[in-house]
Formats: sequence, structure tokens, C-alpha cells
Amino acid sequence: MKSIINELWHGNIVPQEDSRTNSKEMKELLGYMSRHHEDLEKSFSDEQKEMFEKFHDCWSEYTRHITIMS
Repeated sequence: MKSIINELWHGNIVPQEDSRTNSKEMKELLGYMSRHHEDLEKSFSDEQKEMFEKFHDCWSEYTRHITIMS
């Protein structure tokens, strides 16, 4: 359960996603992205994790605005 909430929080799971992006290739790509994201976070110091989370939050907000505008 925790990983699903984490994935939602980080924007890796978007419930309102267009079903056209749910192809096998897109799901595979999202899996790779999620795995690399987790591996990257594991290698960070606490300060780097905080900075990365702030960056990720800003990026998620940016992509939400882009999605709304299109």
C-alpha cells in the first residue's frame, strides 16, 4: 500500500491518465522509470533526498499545468 501512495504522490501513477498511454510499451517505460527513480533515491544523502523531492514536486506541478493547458 505504501508504495502505491508513494507512486501517486510522485506522479508516477496518474488515475486520470488517457487510456491511450496505457500501452504495453508505456507501462514498461513507467516501470523502468520507477525502478531507476528508487535506485537513485537510495544513493542520496538525506540533504540530497530533500532537494530531489523538492525538484520532483516542482516538476510534477509543472507537468500538471501543462496537462491542464492541453
